[in-house]
Amino acid sequence: MDVEMVAPWIGPMNDELCPEAMRPGDHESEIEGPQARRSQSRYDHPLIQRRLQSNCFLERHMQYLSGDAGEDDAIHHAQSKGGADRYYTNGTRHVRPYSLALWYMEHALNNFGDVRELVTAVRDASDVHRQAIALAKVLVCDVSVRNIVIASNDGQTKGFTVTTTGAWQFTAIRLLRKPRDGETPVAERVDSIESFFNVLAWMALRYTAHSLCPEHLSSILRDYFDGSYTAGGKRYVTLTRASYLSSGDIVHSGELANEGIRRVLEYCEGRYAEAANKIYELEVQLRLEALRLLDEDDAWLPNLLTVLLDDEKIAWESNHLKVVRKIHTWRKGP
Repeated sequence: MDVEMVAPWIGPMNDELCPEAMRPGDHESEIEGPQARRSQSRYDHPLIQRRLQSNCFLERHMQYLSGDAGEDDAIHHAQSKGGADRYYTNGTRHVRPYSLALWYMEHALNNFGDVRELVTAVRDASDVHRQAIALAKVLVCDVSVRNIVIASNDGQTKGFTVTTTGAWQFTAIRLLRKPRDGETPVAERVDSIESFFNVLAWMALRYTAHSLCPEHLSSILRDYFDGSYTAGGKRYVTLTRASYLSSGDIVHSGELANEGIRRVLEYCEGRYAEAANKIYELEVQLRLEALRLLDEDDAWLPNLLTVLLDDEKIAWESNHLKVVRKIHTWRKGP
């Protein structure tokens, strides 16, 4: 991926990239409170969509970024409105609205052709995510299946992240646990990398060959991705996901038929199992510090996926096609 595609993310709209689609308004304004800040943004997103369609940009999937960044932020969080309202405190501050369509995509991640294409797309998306932080100081907080799309560059698969609303099911455990100190944790890069693993696990279980029956598959998906409880009107993740992640059960219980995706998940799970051991050695509340120790190399995930994709000893072509797995539905009541 070209670095130039990432660099403009922190600034206002660059007319040269898509001059007829968007026109920037006032880039800075002093306003009070998150609701006021959002309502005064000068970007009309429905209008942007109409202009894109009128100019024959008919693909729904595009690499697209928008938001309000405080000019004093070291890292600009590209996230949903609710996430931004939690992150930014009330008060008067200078903000810079930005909105940018960077690239036009062919199809969503769950429309991949084979397992190699799936892993390649996630690898590229994770590298884009890394570059956005390293070069442009933009942290895209919502990493989910819907936020990774696939394009083709001269016949080569390319994966990108976009900025539709993310999903609770793929969010890092640290951000979903009930906080001990009562304060909501702020997302960091290590949390997004964990989300990439969750995306890979979900796609492997839902769309690749394995021996799980619909009932067992549905049980794993429910326990790992949707296991939660409510306290004080808020939803928190159960301990089941952490148990799966640290033990490697998400891979072994799935009995994945393709060796490539199985190796990918085994290596990633091994990294989080190592983190879990460090947490037990220290204390539970030091989870972020333990993950940071493992994440000193900010490119470990795309580098790992590249090594596995290039490994000729791995049977990527065996059971490599997409398989839509049936999901069991439980009825409520008698």
